[in-house]
Amino acid sequence: MGVTVDAAKDLVAELCRLFYDQGWVGGTGGGISVKASDGRIVMAPSGVQKERMQSDDMYVLDTQGEILETPVEKPPPARAPKLSECSPLFMAAYELRDAGAVIHSHSANAVMATMLDPDCSEFRVTHLEMIKGIQGHGFYDNCVIPVIENTARECELTDRLRQAIEDYPNAQCVLVRRHGVYVWGKDWIQAKTQAECYDYLFGLAIQMRQHGIEASKPPAPSPLPAAANGSETNGVPPPKKRKTRGPLPICAVLDIEGTVAPISFVADVMFPYARKHVRSHLESSYESAETEEDLELIRTQHVRSHLECSYENAETEEDLKLIKTQAAEDGTPIPGAGLGKAARIDATVNYPYLPPSLLNLTPGLPDLFRPAAEDGTPIPDASEGKAAVIDATVTWVEAAISADRKITALKTLQKLTDRLTAHTLGHIWRGGFGREEMKPGLFRDGHIWRGGFGRGEMKAELFRDVPDVIVELRSLGVKSYIYSSGSREAQKQFFGHTQVGDLRPYLSGFFDTTSGPKVEARSYKEIYLNLGCDSPSDILFATDNILEGIAAKEAGWSVVMVERPGNKALPADHGFRVITSMTDFLP
Repeated sequence: MGVTVDAAKDLVAELCRLFYDQGWVGGTGGGISVKASDGRIVMAPSGVQKERMQSDDMYVLDTQGEILETPVEKPPPARAPKLSECSPLFMAAYELRDAGAVIHSHSANAVMATMLDPDCSEFRVTHLEMIKGIQGHGFYDNCVIPVIENTARECELTDRLRQAIEDYPNAQCVLVRRHGVYVWGKDWIQAKTQAECYDYLFGLAIQMRQHGIEASKPPAPSPLPAAANGSETNGVPPPKKRKTRGPLPICAVLDIEGTVAPISFVADVMFPYARKHVRSHLESSYESAETEEDLELIRTQHVRSHLECSYENAETEEDLKLIKTQAAEDGTPIPGAGLGKAARIDATVNYPYLPPSLLNLTPGLPDLFRPAAEDGTPIPDASEGKAAVIDATVTWVEAAISADRKITALKTLQKLTDRLTAHTLGHIWRGGFGREEMKPGLFRDGHIWRGGFGRGEMKAELFRDVPDVIVELRSLGVKSYIYSSGSREAQKQFFGHTQVGDLRPYLSGFFDTTSGPKVEARSYKEIYLNLGCDSPSDILFATDNILEGIAAKEAGWSVVMVERPGNKALPADHGFRVITSMTDFLP
């Protein structure tokens, strides 16, 4: 519930006195405005001593910035009332960010922050506690604030400030070089809180620079022990002995869903977001080459799904033999049944001259995956028109999402589509179609979520014990990697926008199913070759999926199983060490 206009007048006067005492609005500089519950905006005037300001000194404006009330002129030596030149800049925050209050400060910290790097258009800080006071930010985040150049008159800044607000959707303020800062919030409480947090960060960054520390960079990891006898090397003492029971692994490899993040986050947050934005992206990007590629991927996936689900059927076997014969005549070899199902299907799907019988029919597919079109084609050709293609694509995507929520996992759905909203929906998950032992993976490529994460509309949810453990692993010299069914792009978006901030600086790399299926030992052998360890046992893998654990163990990795709320129960007598928190991850 907001404040009345009269209460807002009293509040602005009180805040002006408070900020004067803090040195932010001396010499009549700076300004404050607060939106009342009825939408009217109360704004401090220009040219009035901020520490002496009274409620009857305030202007009242409408939502368009037009003056509704002008303060009564007071006798000399008081100056005649004048609306602040900040007015159009304040209105930009009200319009573009739906702000409830805006504060303009001439804080010395803010001014100095703009001069730390005279050529830089951004101010950055990370790994500082007060970052958590900024909306949408956590301790590990990169807090980025645009810096715009000053002008002779304040009102001339409007276009630059509006552009900065639009270009930096996660920022809650804009710095003006050699001038000050504009800060806003959803109400006066948040605006005041963020103004104080930002000022603290500005001041601390200045002090850190004086001591040779860059506030824009995460802290370096602790030095590794250089000698077994614990002696110093290059003047650096070895770290304190850790409280663990066994030798450290060289590398840690972590699963995502059910291990470091709740499975429910994907189903309850990420899938609904993707579902909501598919149509709008297709409509806005239909003519682009990327979207056409996306649609072709779905058409290709249709064939793969059909072959996976009906591979044992006599009709499908006949189709495969005919395609093999035709391909041989074209000089394109396709393996026979002797080389296995996967190799045979891969080669068939990639053959560019598939017969209509395979493109237009879906025998063996579950009802959820039967396309809406009467002829059975999941995505019509472009000749059918934009509307028909988009409608069919949206239907297919929604069916795939619904199926993944109902079936535990989907192995046959290797690719869904790439870049399907603001930046795209992407390939979907690998899993085990109809196999209860496997869980759903992330969408194969996270372009759809890149926009959502980037605009602050989503924050990846990790279990509370995870962030500090990831940081600790790096400090101990253990290289941490992620191996997930979601693409590397999706993983980077996920860990770059968590509820505690950007954790990517603490991770050494990302692996997805381009290294192979997560339930096959060969995939883990492939990753081992990329990690450069002396032995596979130097790798410690954490997962909630028993089949993944078995595959990793077969490849020689050390394995720990993770039990979390919402996970499927592990089978009895599986023989693996089990943890319920990542704080117990290390042996």
